[in-house]
Amino acid sequence: MDLLCYYDSEKKTSTISRPAIARDTAMSVSNVERALKTLAQKDIIRIHNNYSDNGRQIENSYEVAFLNYDMDENKLRSAELALKFKS
Repeated sequence: MDLLCYYDSEKKTSTISRPAIARDTAMSVSNVERALKTLAQKDIIRIHNNYSDNGRQIENSYEVAFLNYDMDENKLRSAELALKFKS
């Protein structure tokens, strides 16, 4: 939900740092990183690493599936099945 608050309809992405997401959601940065990784594995979001002209990494951009692209439903089903068998 936090990504939607920073959504840029022209670029079709949300650009925000992980510490800013952590601050907005009252989560730790490590929990934010874990959540983003899980969402990316399920193809719910797509993460784009951005770099400045001098090569330094800056804030990532995130595409949200239901706004920009069709999700890979096979990835989502595989992830759900893996969670069922882990429990």
